[in-house]
Amino acid sequence: MNKNLIPSYLAAEDVMELLDIRRSKAYSIIRKLNVELETKGFMTIPGRVPKKYLLERFKLLEL
Repeated sequence: MNKNLIPSYLAAEDVMELLDIRRSKAYSIIRKLNVELETKGFMTIPGRVPKKYLLERFKLLEL
């Protein structure tokens, strides 16, 4: 895998940094977003959240 690629999935550490929150809150947000995605019929990865979906839900713009 090319390390220069921007990851399409974010881990808790990424969510922590992006939202300036603690680890437990980051995992809580990831779980909630993954439940939302699962109810829409998408497959999810535990402990990871699609970057695009997180940015959409938090109304954040790409830097």
